[in-house]
Amino acid sequence: MGGMLRGGLDSGIILWELLAEISNKEDELGRPNRKPAMRIHKVNNLLISLQFLDREKVKLVNIGAEDLVDRKLKLILGLIWTLILRYQIQVHHILSLQTTLSCSYTLLL
Repeated sequence: MGGMLRGGLDSGIILWELLAEISNKEDELGRPNRKPAMRIHKVNNLLISLQFLDREKVKLVNIGAEDLVDRKLKLILGLIWTLILRYQIQVHHILSLQTTLSCSYTLLL
C-alpha cells in the first residue's frame, strides 16, 4: 500500500481528481497538465491542488508540492489524513443541517 500511495500522487492528477470529487468545486480548482512529463509539470499540478486547499482554509503544515513529487510517505499520509478529517466533518455538518431542516419542515406540517 505504501508503494501505491507514494507513486500515486506524484503526478498531481489523482490529487486534483480527488479534490474535484470531494469538494464539488472543480471549476475553482484550475486545470492540471494531464500528461506531466517533467518534474516541473508535476510540481505545478500539485501546486494547483495545494493552492486550492489553501483557499479552502485547509491547514497543511510543512507539506509542499516538492514533498509529494519526492514521494515522502509521512507527508503524503498527513495530507490524506487532513483531507479525510476536513471533508468528513464537512459532510457530517451538511447531513446534520439536512436532518434539522427536514425535522423543521415536518413540524411545520
